[in-house]
Amino acid sequence: MILINARMHILGHREVGRGSSTSCPMDVKEVFRAALMGGACAIILCHNHPSGSVGPSGEDLTVTERVRVAADLLGIPLIDHIIVGVGNDGQVLHHSMKEHGQL
Repeated sequence: MILINARMHILGHREVGRGSSTSCPMDVKEVFRAALMGGACAIILCHNHPSGSVGPSGEDLTVTERVRVAADLLGIPLIDHIIVGVGNDGQVLHHSMKEHGQL
């Protein structure tokens, strides 16, 4: 997760979940504990897909919505959720849920 201040500058980043090659459990409470402890005014979620496919899974969409709802309640906006991966040709790929209307 990337922590953002009131001027939309990056304060830093925090790891809020560590997964395997097929899943990464993330606790919404831990996301906002880290955001509050880090003094964030907004957050951006990021994670990788080791498969290289950067399209969000159903679980990605569900977790993002849960974080968005909590973010709205706490007044710490979720700016985006970005998924990164590496294609077969070695090119770094990304998917912005905000840009694709999924946030």
